Amino acid sequence: MGLRRLERFPTRLTHCDDQFLAKNQENARSVSGDTVRAFFAGFGLKMVIPLGFRAVGARMGRWLDRINRYVFRQPLPGSPHGPRNAIGSIWSESALVLVLGMLLLIGLPGTARAAGDGEEVDLALVLAVDISYSMDPEELKLQRQGYIDAFNSSEVQRAIAMGMLGRIAITYIEWANANDQRIVLPWTILDGAETIRSATDTIAAAPTRRAQRTSISGALLFSHKQLQTMPYRALRKVIDVSGDGPNNAGIGVEAARAQVLADGITINGLPVMLKRDHRGWGDIDNLDHYYQDCVVGGPGAFVISIRAREEFQTATRQKIIREVAELGVPDVRPQLAQAGRSDCMIGERRVRDRWDN
Repeated sequence: MGLRRLERFPTRLTHCDDQFLAKNQENARSVSGDTVRAFFAGFGLKMVIPLGFRAVGARMGRWLDRINRYVFRQPLPGSPHGPRNAIGSIWSESALVLVLGMLLLIGLPGTARAAGDGEEVDLALVLAVDISYSMDPEELKLQRQGYIDAFNSSEVQRAIAMGMLGRIAITYIEWANANDQRIVLPWTILDGAETIRSATDTIAAAPTRRAQRTSISGALLFSHKQLQTMPYRALRKVIDVSGDGPNNAGIGVEAARAQVLADGITINGLPVMLKRDHRGWGDIDNLDHYYQDCVVGGPGAFVISIRAREEFQTATRQKIIREVAELGVPDVRPQLAQAGRSDCMIGERRVRDRWDN
């Protein structure tokens, strides 16, 4: 990111190691506001970048990266002149002050708007967990324990600490039918081992339950509402949906997805694809393909499948790390006209065929 020399300042960047930065350098430079915020944090300033400025922020971030290399005597890649002093030979102090002033003016709309809002977090994450009857009680326990163990792992806690603000907000909901969603953990900020332990204890203490039908669309719409009414401001918003079958209740899953994506929210998927001795009428082959084509979407969207009981813990931890750290590039690109694309109404057709017979 060209910001390693900022570690002399008391910013969150001190938590980033060179390996993390090198691995994600190109991806990090495309993040709209992070470079801008970090640049100003180096001067002891706090800057709020409005979400509407993301396109401008990406270009600004790359430009500030270049300024940073001059200011902190780092040469530009491929420069034949080597390190040079920005203040002495390239920029005058007055020019640098002018640049800072112009950028602060760009940040003023976001700062004014944020004055009456809640605390800012790196990520607002909705964990939407399927509890339909197609999952047996043991699987439900493994599913919940997978989230508990993941958040208490050192890897996830380190990913949270390495964020620009070092804190995220999560809510944990369980869902089944179109109007059957329950909040197990209300919006909670995670910023360290203590808050994480308190949140996961709340999740663990809730009684497990099962309910009829599988309404992914209902879960998406309910999760969307939670993000719209949450008491925090988030740099990113993500809905994390786990389930073991296609949508078979409520409105069509594609219509619900469209409403969510219109607000710039990312939807990730954790399809549960366990091999069972008995397949129910709602089970389908290639549930991961269904999730890719019909459920997930948005910036950096991805799907991670669970195919065995022992994968609940590892797959859940891997998924949360990717969501918190925003690592890598999207591996899901739904194609509306793709040949052989999944039938997004297959669940509803199964219900209709079952009752017709």
